[in-house]
Order: sequence, then structure tokens, then C-alpha cells
Amino acid sequence: MPQEQSKTPGYVEATNAVAALTAAATVDLLELQVADIAQLVVEIVVTTQALEAFIMQGKTHPSSAYATLKAAWTVGGIVVDASGALNAQGAGTTGWAVVNVEGFHSIKFQASAAVDGANVTIRARGHGAV
Repeated sequence: MPQEQSKTPGYVEATNAVAALTAAATVDLLELQVADIAQLVVEIVVTTQALEAFIMQGKTHPSSAYATLKAAWTVGGIVVDASGALNAQGAGTTGWAVVNVEGFHSIKFQASAAVDGANVTIRARGHGAV
């Protein structure tokens, strides 16, 4: 999961290298430490093939295991707003979501495609108290 991340107290920004997805295999795209972050804005750019799944996982402590927080991207709960169903993001499109992450230690995003060859870039930016 090659990625670049900039982290200062109350601020985080990260992007992954383009990830090539294979059919029905879930791939880690981006992992961020969000202990002092209240809200993230996430952007995904999908090329060549549509997504089959886009998953957000979180853990509350460094020693915790990741648990799935969002797999169906509808507004409500921790999803403040979204461009649509990111779990079914079409080829050649860009999607986004605003997500509350307050209280979590770290967040990880994963995706899979229905067929081989989906390329995905993900970017995230977060800030402290809202």
C-alpha cells in the first residue's frame, strides 16, 4: 500500500499511489492515523473498471484490530455527506465523502473490483475539532 502522508497535530493529508485492483480481491488503499482528527474528506478516482466494494475500517486503539465501519455508502451515521454510493463507483468517475472519525485511532480504506484492471487513486484530508 504505497502512500504519502503529511501529519501534524490536528491535521492529516494523504494520497496513495494508483492501486490496480483484481476481480473480487479486497485491497488496502490508504491507512491514516486520526487520533486528533474529527473529520475526513475522502476522494476516490476510479479508472478503467467500476468498483465492486469500497470499505472504511477503523480501530479505536493502536493494539485493536480493524473493524468495518462503512461498506454501504449512504449518508447518515458517520457519513456526513457523499457524492453517491462509493461502493459502486463507476469507471471514469470521481467520488467523495465527508466522514466523522472523532474517537478513532486510525482509519483504513479498502476496495475491490468486479473485474480485473480497475485503477483507483484515493486522497484524504482531515482536520481537528469541527
